[in-house]
Order: sequence, then structure tokens, then C-alpha cells
Amino acid sequence: VAMRDFARMLRNHLVQLLAGLFLAANPLRPILGQTQPPRASAAPLEPGLKVIFNRFEGDPSSKSDLTTRPNVGRNAPAGQPATAFLSPGEFTAEWSGFVSLDLRSEYTVHALCNGHLKVEFNGSTVLETNSTGAAVVTGKTTRLGKGSNALKVSYRSGESGDAFVCLEWAPKGGLPSPIPLSALGHTPDPELQRALQLRFGLELMAEYHCVQCHV
Repeated sequence: VAMRDFARMLRNHLVQLLAGLFLAANPLRPILGQTQPPRASAAPLEPGLKVIFNRFEGDPSSKSDLTTRPNVGRNAPAGQPATAFLSPGEFTAEWSGFVSLDLRSEYTVHALCNGHLKVEFNGSTVLETNSTGAAVVTGKTTRLGKGSNALKVSYRSGESGDAFVCLEWAPKGGLPSPIPLSALGHTPDPELQRALQLRFGLELMAEYHCVQCHV
């Protein structure tokens, strides 16, 4: 049952992500000479959530990976790193940003994870669990106001097995689904922009095999 729930959640996230990419303002990838790193928009919020991944304290290879993600979700098979910038092993992740709503309403969060998970809206905890991923965990119903609502999700991977977390919500009387991409945003800052530029540069190096000539 848990695997079916995880597959359903993952499918919902993938469908939403593909839809967002399809509707993006610039769907065609530019050629190398025209490629530009991500830039901060003049708008107060940038799409998606800010997330920082960390290896546990005490690890000699401990370091952080700061980036953005379109939604809350991660899957790292046992023995694999949480991201390409971290070493394999247990890790923590913290998503932060805002959920923007046109009207106030009540929502209930649902999660499937292996490890410790804490979800907060506007500073109030609506779900906290230590789970092995055997079943979906349902949090408290909370009323979110019109406009921007602060969202913070803290995750610590389990001691064994695959590390995974999927988060959904359900409006009052509705079915669980991923939080819409259009509702999620984060405040850009210089540290995040530097991290995104570094990631963008490394992705270009890998795509165009720069190290084959420039070593």
C-alpha cells in the first residue's frame, strides 16, 4: 500500500512539473552562446521553494547544497547522495518559502516519508512525524489566509533504507494533491543566487564535456 501511495504521489508531482515546464515563458533551451545563468526577477517572489541539503554534523565531508525546487519532495536510494554536491549517507533538508492564495481556506497536509518530517505554516506545526514510510501520515487541518503564507518543511532521512519524502495537501472536502506550482514562491537572496549560478555552471560543464579539453 505504501509503495502504491508513493508511486501515486510521485506521479502527481511529475505531471505537475511537466505541466509547469510546458507552460514556461521560454520553453526552448537556448544554444550555448546565448545561455544565461538564472537571474532574480523584479517580482517580490521567485517561483518554487528554497531548499538546503546538509550532511549530518560530525561527517568529515559535511557540506551544504543550497538550491531551489518546484515543490517538496525527494527520493535518494540507499547508498546514494541526496544531491550531486553531497557525499552519500544520511542528510537533512529544509524547504522554505510561501504559499500564495487568492482566498482563505482550510487545508490538510498529507505526507509519506522515511525519517523525521516537520511541516509548518506561518510558524505553527501542522504535521510532525517519525515514519518508516509504511503509510501516509495526515496532519492537522489549518486555515490559511488570503495572500502569502509562510511554509517551512524540515526533513531528516531515516537511519536505514531509501530516503524519501512526498508532501501533498487537500482542501476542505477535496482529495490530496501536490501544492500547485503557481502558488509556491521564495524570496531571492545573494547567497541563493551565487549557489544557483555555481550549479548552472557545473551543469553546462557536464553537458558540453568541458573537462575533456580544459584540464
